[in-house]
Amino acid sequence: MPHVTLSAPLQAPEAALAALLPMWTPVEGHLVGIDLVRFRPVDVLRSHRLAKCS
Repeated sequence: MPHVTLSAPLQAPEAALAALLPMWTPVEGHLVGIDLVRFRPVDVLRSHRLAKCS
């Protein structure tokens, strides 16, 4: 799954998004779950299964 990991708060998020958007490649699929993760060390804070697609 494409993602961006921030190591610190951004002072100018608009500039970061402008730099990243040209590199974005669309991905097709179905999400089955979502996790909130904290790093150093990796720790899953919360997990949630999403409803099945029909």
